[in-house]
Amino acid sequence: MTAVRLFATRGRGGGRGSRSAALAVLTSAVLLVAGAQSTAELVAGARGEATAQPTAADGLRGEENGDEGIDGVVPGGRAGDVAGPQVSAAGALLWDPAADAVLVDVEAEVPRPMASTTKIMTALLVLEGGTVDDEVEISAAAVQAGQLPGVARVGLTEGEALPMRSLLVALLLESANDAAVAIAEHVSGDVDAFVAAMNERADELGLDETGFVDPSGLTNDPDHVASPADLVRLAEEAMGHEEFAEIVGMSEAEPDGLPRIDNRNELLDTFDGATGVKTGFTSRAGLTLVAAAEREDRRLYAVVLDSDDHFADSAELLRHGFERWASERIEGEVASWRTSGGTTPLEVARPVEYAVPADGEVELVADPPATLPAGTPAGTEAGTAELRVDGVPAGSVELATAEEVPRPTHEGSAAIGAGLQDALRDLSRAGLEEVRGEPPFGRPVHPLVVSGRPWFPGAPD
Repeated sequence: MTAVRLFATRGRGGGRGSRSAALAVLTSAVLLVAGAQSTAELVAGARGEATAQPTAADGLRGEENGDEGIDGVVPGGRAGDVAGPQVSAAGALLWDPAADAVLVDVEAEVPRPMASTTKIMTALLVLEGGTVDDEVEISAAAVQAGQLPGVARVGLTEGEALPMRSLLVALLLESANDAAVAIAEHVSGDVDAFVAAMNERADELGLDETGFVDPSGLTNDPDHVASPADLVRLAEEAMGHEEFAEIVGMSEAEPDGLPRIDNRNELLDTFDGATGVKTGFTSRAGLTLVAAAEREDRRLYAVVLDSDDHFADSAELLRHGFERWASERIEGEVASWRTSGGTTPLEVARPVEYAVPADGEVELVADPPATLPAGTPAGTEAGTAELRVDGVPAGSVELATAEEVPRPTHEGSAAIGAGLQDALRDLSRAGLEEVRGEPPFGRPVHPLVVSGRPWFPGAPD
């Protein structure tokens, strides 16, 4: 097979783009094939920006994502050569979900106390359980949960009825612990049953390093823990619910039946593009935060556990992701075969999103098949294209025919002959004395001697 360089460009920081076909001839290869198969010229196209990280590791979604992707780029890329930011957190993670690429990893698989980031799961069970439109009667236990010294609360009253939506706002903005107990009792009948449901859902989501003991995160129980990697998976699941994303994105709210509430997540006011999701603090857990931000339709998640300054750490992680990394997508037509019957575009068989360092160089190099018989249907495998990062192979994507390969025509055959003539002339100029091969379209095979003028089918003696 013949490798053909499709593009190589320097990167740009922070953005997100799509590299599909605006076909341009960069280089070509004339391939001699036998029988009724078409002689083909490769027409390569597509341009790309940014660079990929040539290290291999699994992404957060793993096999459930259904993508094999590009090792070390996407899905499943982990940063190795891009210096990460300095953070105070004992556990931290920066994740590009579109690429399933971990950009910063500080003991991201180690479970630690999570404090009120617990409430992401509490809210998720409400949204998934169909109780969001309910009226909730407040119990004595819920009121008592808000009377513990120093805890976040909204001051519920025993016997009052409040909309579940109002309690969700109190839970996620104020981090109200009395609201957490009221929600748990209403959804499952009692707190213990609700906690069991929390752990069951964690198992379903594959959160292997997570365990819940209460619905608020106030507990000091050593079994109440989560890893940064698990928390970011949980946050992505919750953010998939429009109502959850809307609530955690509000800087303030005035829920029915409750006083005005300010969101404890200061990033919403201090970091450009911040969209949520949840803060936390206990003396055992330290400062914790799961944060999300979007810029130019690109979302990143940051998680910090046991931090000295959860807002500063999260802002530093997100800034690093947007400024030092870019997200790109390989899709559409990136090359084509020119045959005697016409041109057949080759496309990426499955679009791939990848995260790349913003100041490097990325190349896409086609490795087409030796033959593509006339009549080959659209969607047929047609070789691969290798992604190279600063000259280092980082993986490959499969190519496929975008259309049926056309059958030869008289005009096409003439064009092939001309192309072969040019190719053999080049060989002659290079000093090659003898070339053995097959002329196209099933003509007899003879040794050729190149001696100053090229041979091609039908050439005069």
